[in-house]
Amino acid sequence: MAGRHGQIRIIGGLLKRTPINVAQAVASMRPTPDRVRETLFNWLGRRVDGAHCLDLFAGSGALGLEAASRGAGSVLFVEKNGRAAKMLDERIGSLTAATDPAVRAIAARLRVTHGDALAALARSQQRGQRFDLLFLDPPFSEDWLGRLLPAVAPVLAEQALIYLESAAEITELTAAGGAGVAPLFAERIRHARAGQVHYHLFERQSSPSGS
Repeated sequence: MAGRHGQIRIIGGLLKRTPINVAQAVASMRPTPDRVRETLFNWLGRRVDGAHCLDLFAGSGALGLEAASRGAGSVLFVEKNGRAAKMLDERIGSLTAATDPAVRAIAARLRVTHGDALAALARSQQRGQRFDLLFLDPPFSEDWLGRLLPAVAPVLAEQALIYLESAAEITELTAAGGAGVAPLFAERIRHARAGQVHYHLFERQSSPSGS
């Protein structure tokens, strides 16, 4: 999305107007613009409060940081690009050093993992982690979704929300289950478009169409 260079800012919550540096060398980075983030968090409403969040292709970390600013219980950022991960670590470090104890408390709930998305999902499954809110903004040039959904299913809580950006509109998310892993059924509850990017909000269901 737009805004690859320089800075963007958190638009709501305790960290409102806090700048977020964007790694200029990362050509594929598409920081979610202000108006899309505003729409998303209006959709989410109070469901951000206390939610355990996974920002899987974190990039600038804008989505996870926005959630943290608005009361998320924890955010795990996963980013493969070393420079982007370092900049995100530095951003969190600056929050840790803040004079406001409320800001330091937010920083204590944030963690960055530098590495591959699928490997990070496997580790989360092994640890028994479950997430209430998943931010999913993979590179459009690669066919990530088919590989991700089976790996995502074991780490999502019941009725978890999935935010997804994509080049084409998507109506539902499904993945077959595995040994001891329930299949994934996620119903689309919101959809909009900004330029060439579609953005969606899905909710996990116990069965197709919640039946």
